Amino acid sequence: MIDTKILGAIADLARLASWRMVYEARSGHFGGGASMAEILACLYFGGNLFYRPNELNWSLRDRVMVKGHPSALFYSILQYAGYAITDEEKRKWRRVPGALLQGHVELGVPGVEYTAARLGQTLSYGVGEAFCAKRRGLPYKVFVVMGDGDNQKGQYKEAAVH
Repeated sequence: MIDTKILGAIADLARLASWRMVYEARSGHFGGGASMAEILACLYFGGNLFYRPNELNWSLRDRVMVKGHPSALFYSILQYAGYAITDEEKRKWRRVPGALLQGHVELGVPGVEYTAARLGQTLSYGVGEAFCAKRRGLPYKVFVVMGDGDNQKGQYKEAAVH
């Protein structure tokens, strides 16, 4: 188990990197990333998650679904976890049309499991993914990180029933 001070430092580094991305782009969301930095640091670096950054399609990997707006923070965590996200790509975030990293979490980015564009759908996607694992008899876990906006929109109540 990794020391909590190290996890806190990773969260702080990711938070600062995301704030830099938002500041330099003059666009984006500070708050959502700030609120999930420790959660993602604990998942990715605290021994809670099975993943292989060099095997994106490994069928036994755990899945992480995050709310869409704090993409800068999520991309920073993924980069620190070893996924192929470069500093150059992070500098293009929200500024260069067609760049790998855009304003919402999107498929096509290494380590991203789904495109998060609509409030309230993160939990539904996570429940669907967990249902698929169960049906296939696969042991992977699914983690969903939601925000207050997700709780006010979409079909989260229906998803929670499952």
